[in-house]
Amino acid sequence: MVWSQTNFSLPVELIAKVRTTREATGYPFDVLITQAIQATYQRLPDLLYPQGPPAAGDLFPRAVTRASRRSGGTYAQLTVRFPQEHLATVHTLARDLGASSSSHLVVTALQAYLEA
Repeated sequence: MVWSQTNFSLPVELIAKVRTTREATGYPFDVLITQAIQATYQRLPDLLYPQGPPAAGDLFPRAVTRASRRSGGTYAQLTVRFPQEHLATVHTLARDLGASSSSHLVVTALQAYLEA
């Protein structure tokens, strides 16, 4: 299996929750992220955009989404090692579900998963 390292931009409060969960369960970050995506997959489109998806034909939908998503909190980088094929799936899901980035997808999935 070939591994890749990547960085996700997450709220610092969420990073703390993920680290606590990792310590409690023994699961590495990549497993927690893939579990979160798997567990929330059916709800992710609504979780990503609770007010509905960006308007079709909008020339700059990601800029608006990213700005509103980042407001009100401090973000930091979480470095994660992933099997290459799993990381490719995360990137593909982010694109297919209309997330503004893979970090947006991961943040949304982890927040829903850890609150459940």
